[in-house]
Amino acid sequence: MTKNLLFLFVGVLGFPSAVWTAQFQPGVRGMVVEAAAPSRRALIIGNANYAAAAPLQNTINDARAVTTTLGDLGFQVQNGENLDGIALDRAINTFVEGISAGDVALFYYSGHGMEISGENYLIPVDFRARDEAEAKHQAYSATVLLEKLEARKPRLTIIILDACRNNPFPRGTRGGGVGLAQMQAGAGVYIAFATKPGQTASDNPEGKNGLFTGQLVEVLAKPDMDLNQVFDEVRARVSGASAGAQLPFATTSVIGSFVFRDISLQQKNVHAELARLQAELTSINKELSSSLADGQRSEER
Repeated sequence: MTKNLLFLFVGVLGFPSAVWTAQFQPGVRGMVVEAAAPSRRALIIGNANYAAAAPLQNTINDARAVTTTLGDLGFQVQNGENLDGIALDRAINTFVEGISAGDVALFYYSGHGMEISGENYLIPVDFRARDEAEAKHQAYSATVLLEKLEARKPRLTIIILDACRNNPFPRGTRGGGVGLAQMQAGAGVYIAFATKPGQTASDNPEGKNGLFTGQLVEVLAKPDMDLNQVFDEVRARVSGASAGAQLPFATTSVIGSFVFRDISLQQKNVHAELARLQAELTSINKELSSSLADGQRSEER
């Protein structure tokens, strides 16, 4: 028993500094900072290899970069790549079913999108529609996505659509040529587009990420920036980098503030963890001292 206690004592004694380093330093790759209740949940989709169109270069890189970034920010992340219609529907349903009232729900999509009669659709990789009617059935309605999310009553819903690239699937669809349409945001909803309605966004073929998402992941890494500040800075950066050709757009009905990387909260969590470990260490020391005293008394007898 004494040997086991000594082993546990050494292990706990060396642990607090590791906890401090990992949780306090922002941007540590793979470290999930504990988020205060309610939960932060995210679904990240990247589609690139389309059956009826040339592959997109950076959408998978974009989705993976956002996945890593949000994981570092305390989100419980689900992701999917190159999803056909069935897989896209399944991924969204699984994500939605995991959201509880009061959660923060974030959906990110990088790939082809299409506007039909004023409504936006996300395009699965097996999309082969020949006309508007088929397109509506084969693609996934962004409006339906929003309605499903709102029905779960999250505290905050964030939808990020980096899907305003040139549409290679016109095939007689009305309004299906360029960009996405503006969407209405209900209470507690923030919808961000890679560029403003009716325009296209750069896939940035010379870089490893699309222009919008490349700037987004950099800004998200900054501490103590709220939702509006993040996308305001992304908008300014993208507009400057594109000489005004691409202007990210957002619509929101969010009241209050949401901070992605709250340093004060991280410090509070670290201090709470250190206090817990100190209490545990004190208890172990007492048990160890008692065990050693019992052993000494036994030897004296």
